[in-house]
Amino acid sequence: MNIRIVLFVLGKLAQACGLALMIPFVIALFYGETSIAAFLVAIVISLLIGRLFMWQGHRPTDSLTVREGVAITALGWIMVTFLGMVPYAAGGYLSVLDGVFECISGLSGTGATVIDDIEAMPASLVLWRTLTHWFGGLGIIVIFIAVFPQFGKGIVHMFNAESTGPRSDRALPRIKEMAKALFTVYVVFTVASTVVFMLCGMSFLIAADHAFATIATGGFSPYNNSVAHFDSPVVECCLSFFMLISSANFGMYVAAWKK
Repeated sequence: MNIRIVLFVLGKLAQACGLALMIPFVIALFYGETSIAAFLVAIVISLLIGRLFMWQGHRPTDSLTVREGVAITALGWIMVTFLGMVPYAAGGYLSVLDGVFECISGLSGTGATVIDDIEAMPASLVLWRTLTHWFGGLGIIVIFIAVFPQFGKGIVHMFNAESTGPRSDRALPRIKEMAKALFTVYVVFTVASTVVFMLCGMSFLIAADHAFATIATGGFSPYNNSVAHFDSPVVECCLSFFMLISSANFGMYVAAWKK
């Protein structure tokens, strides 16, 4: 196994995490929240680690081996967990351990939380919390392959380590095509649910929070009493509908669209 290749790909993944952190950072700037500095620290750390790993690493010139693909997937999840924890800890909102717990819960779609009063948290941090659901729901490696599909045949092993979908005997173009198709369906469902939730009376940010959590079938909510906050059968029916379609294999929707 070539450690330098693993470092290079992990560096790209760390930089992608830094770019993702810019989404709640912009929200924090827009609302003038206290979490601005916390997200700025997280972005800088992610980009610096990404740059360091890429500098110490080596761009793959050939196909990644099975070991390299599995190592990138396993280490990538661990790295993103700790990078995603930084905003919680840097802002003093959670301890390091609680921040790691919250991030793991988000990325794994578990939905457990150590936050007693989520409504007291800045909107940007709540958005990041539900974004971890969204990234973990489809899989950070699958999203990474869909957005950065330039690592040759080795992405087959990364895809297989992350997904229960196509196996390594599929041709490389099929893997790239499948990752992009899955990501496209994921985004379409997310946009559609956001629009529906807004029609139910939610603000854009609250609708997006619920959409990220619903499509990922995780359960995070920006309210302490979750969906009960709305006391609305319409909202509950809409959420239930998108939970139902999101619980199915997204590959099924891709196949249905193509055939």
